[in-house]
Amino acid sequence: MKLFFSDSLGYLHSEGGKVKASLLERKLFKKIDDKWVLDDSYKGTKFKQCVEINGGNVPVYNLEPGIFLYDEVKPESWLEKELSNIDPSYLIAVEDDFILHYNQDESHGGIVSNCKEGSYNFTEKTKGVRFKGGFIYIQGERKKSCFQKRDKKFDLIWEYQLPRYEPWALPPLLFDDSVLFISPSDEKEERKTKIRVLMQVDGAEKWTKEYDFKAKECFIYNEALVVSSLDGVYFLSPINGDVLDVVDVSNYKQNERGLVLESASTYIDGDSLFYSSYLIGSLFIYSLSDLTLKKEISLPQGIHIKRFMGKDETSGLYYFYASQPRKEVGNTFLLELDPN
Repeated sequence: MKLFFSDSLGYLHSEGGKVKASLLERKLFKKIDDKWVLDDSYKGTKFKQCVEINGGNVPVYNLEPGIFLYDEVKPESWLEKELSNIDPSYLIAVEDDFILHYNQDESHGGIVSNCKEGSYNFTEKTKGVRFKGGFIYIQGERKKSCFQKRDKKFDLIWEYQLPRYEPWALPPLLFDDSVLFISPSDEKEERKTKIRVLMQVDGAEKWTKEYDFKAKECFIYNEALVVSSLDGVYFLSPINGDVLDVVDVSNYKQNERGLVLESASTYIDGDSLFYSSYLIGSLFIYSLSDLTLKKEISLPQGIHIKRFMGKDETSGLYYFYASQPRKEVGNTFLLELDPN
């Protein structure tokens, strides 16, 4: 296990079999011969972040203010020309002939759909946007809250009405013929989450349940809904909402006093499940087969492990983001973890 200090830890990605992490302004840390060295990024330009395009992670570089280079995107293509003016932090989804992103003019808000036949705007305030199978799933603004399915031009296909000022849901997930909307409570002291599962085709409700945990992240794994909560990891059936299994960390001390950020993160690789809660600060590693604790990792000097960043497929090393929550300057770290 190694811990690397960073002034400003950004994104981690792999390029040419080498792991890179953006750490300093206009610089990258590159791992060469098992050592991290400072190096310029693309011709001295600043590495911005990685984005998913057509199922692959694409590094993005900031050539100059407002101009971006999306590596591996075909030069002079429609996609390359459109993306060159879009800050990757605003992107929601990208395909060869389609771009969905939040409006970069934040005074107007909403989301923008760019197709070869034109550009379309959705001006309502929204969160939790998911693009899948050619359709856009969103939650409308809270004063007239509803879940919606729209096409690429934002024409409405269906909507599911919600109580007024319903909490914002996490980005919806798709499973078989269903779309799952996970809505954690927006009250800081209340650890509740409501999950609604609707039919993709018409928005008809299949089931709704409320749980005594606050969901922070969710994903589908082996036909189970995996929920990262502040109290642990819950495995739920997306078919009927039954709780299949639980990784419980509620007996660990949570340092809530003075911490604004509430986050919990889960990563699964092979037979290992990695869970971190920022309020606890530790990284827990469980055996996925029986959910027994294999190892708990805590860092000194009040450093909290926040989330998984990436894996070096060549060496098998894992990388995690860590920080000191009560320190304003020089408070971010890169944790390198050897699975052996």
